[in-house]
Amino acid sequence: GVMVEIEKGRAVSCISRLEGRPSVSAVGSPSAWLDALIGEHFDQLHLSGESHRARALIEGLHDALFRSTT
Repeated sequence: GVMVEIEKGRAVSCISRLEGRPSVSAVGSPSAWLDALIGEHFDQLHLSGESHRARALIEGLHDALFRSTT
């Protein structure tokens, strides 16, 4: 797993140690993550806490990977 810390819309920390209790989480299998990142299908991820924040982060990753800048 990965824990990402976001401040003012920017990632300020990304670590692979899962310590503590996050205020927002998104949990799923590798295929669920690929469906979410590539196809923006969130139904196989378990979102908890302020789930809109988790969705926004995943949508931002999708945009960074797949949206054209031209």
